[in-house]
Amino acid sequence: MNIRVRREVIRCSKCKNDNTFFYLSDFSYGQRLINFDGYKQYAYINILEDTIYEDFKNMVKNILEKHKCKLDYIKISYEMFGITCDEIMGNEVDFIYKKKKCSFCSSSDFEDIMVEPAMICDIEVTVITHQKWEVIGIEKREKIVEKELLKRKIIQ
Repeated sequence: MNIRVRREVIRCSKCKNDNTFFYLSDFSYGQRLINFDGYKQYAYINILEDTIYEDFKNMVKNILEKHKCKLDYIKISYEMFGITCDEIMGNEVDFIYKKKKCSFCSSSDFEDIMVEPAMICDIEVTVITHQKWEVIGIEKREKIVEKELLKRKIIQ
């Protein structure tokens, strides 16, 4: 998929290599660029149009209620949503926001001034899919979600 993004090039404070980062417009409600492969690759998802997200969110809500857990199911659903996503080039999809990391040394310290002016450009990105999740029955999906909630110590 080809999308329009803002491109910024920032120098790592530690190794002094230039890193390129892409961002969607602030007006792209529901749309996200998800980093994978050590911040070298980007994938795209529109949560508002994703057919799996609403069902997943309701499943998380129901499981939390069953365990009498009153945490924010929307935030938890979003952070866990990667378990429904197909791997991309052998990488799992992770929706938990992490600080930007240098793709050379993994540092999260960058110089304050951009290496070059920000620009708007088009890039090709992979669209996040859920083909493996879609063929799993509802009961198995619920077990996977419950197991993930236990693993994250959200439920007991």
